[in-house]
Amino acid sequence: MVYTIHTRSDPAQLAILRASECALGSTIKEENMKHNYPKNRKPNENSTTQMLLKKYTEKELYNLWVKFNGMFKTSDYLSKEMGFWITPYVIRYLSNKFNWTRKITDKNLPIYKGVLSGQVKAEYYKHIQFV
Repeated sequence: MVYTIHTRSDPAQLAILRASECALGSTIKEENMKHNYPKNRKPNENSTTQMLLKKYTEKELYNLWVKFNGMFKTSDYLSKEMGFWITPYVIRYLSNKFNWTRKITDKNLPIYKGVLSGQVKAEYYKHIQFV
């Protein structure tokens, strides 16, 4: 018997099949997986991220993110400006993609208090610099 295994298969499953190959006298044929994208796949140029980057530069979006202290208030502001809902997670994606960081100097913020008291590690907030 011939088994066809795709190269992205689970390594443990592949090891079990290789062991059974010896025991049962069957053979395993490996083949590469191909992408199954349709030819008329939707382009991403109309995504929310691309629309934001067409209207605003990366620097302008960064300044808004710093001004409004993160993704939630920034998404609310941009939703009003653009005329349609922009989720906070689009802003999070942009901040991760471009490695944005912002400084926090207000020691009354709950995040800052948690870091000062030692309950929260500053390393958890990679996009915030506690000054």
